[in-house]
Amino acid sequence: MGAALKNQVEEIENDVEYLQGRIAEIRANQAVLDVKVRAILAKLSISEASFNGNDSGGENLREHKTSPPQLFKKIDLPTYDRFKKIDLPTFDRFNAEAWLIQAEQFFLVHEIPVTNRVKYALGAMSGPAVAWMLLLLRLHPQLTWQQFTQEILVRFGNVSAFNEYEALKNTTQTGSLEQYISAFESNMARLKVFSEAECVGYFLAGLKKSLRAQMYPMINKYSVAIKEARKLDRATQPNVYASYPNVYASYQM
Repeated sequence: MGAALKNQVEEIENDVEYLQGRIAEIRANQAVLDVKVRAILAKLSISEASFNGNDSGGENLREHKTSPPQLFKKIDLPTYDRFKKIDLPTFDRFNAEAWLIQAEQFFLVHEIPVTNRVKYALGAMSGPAVAWMLLLLRLHPQLTWQQFTQEILVRFGNVSAFNEYEALKNTTQTGSLEQYISAFESNMARLKVFSEAECVGYFLAGLKKSLRAQMYPMINKYSVAIKEARKLDRATQPNVYASYPNVYASYQM
């Protein structure tokens, strides 16, 4: 067992060394690409001015029948610069909750699909976190982003953050719908990191089975889930809603 563990540790260390070299190479290539992109954008900006008639040959270019379409107006240099400043920070085992928030911001701005986020996270690992994640991927080859966020909080987060996820999972509808909504939102607000898809998923999972079975599929917005649940709940017990018209007026949203 000792020799096997030693070999496994050596394999992980070799993987870490290789990945660190690859990360350095990728960053160097990115710097070169950034320079090339800026040069191309600068040329496109000059070309746009030419097609708009801001130089001596502008009129001839505009009148030429084979002039290219208005391609250059779609380039937004300020937007490019603003997005470029939002980077995925490295994670070295400290402040897991804060890192997850910054990671979610990066993924949203750059429109990174959920299926690719674990790979980005691997590239952001540093120090002891690299070996931990390599081991995690060996244990869970099909690791999803949701699983990863839970695992990183268990390993590096504070205890309260993990307990808050557990409290949310255990929040179910045992009384009225409105009581469940209040309890759900109270527990959901305690989480530091979550997507709307996760919010909808947790909400639907906690509904009474009879109500959840009537919810139509593919709901991806929390407000839509609330509206649909209230509409169905109102249809199943109209007498309750009729008894308190003012209190339950919002159910007709």
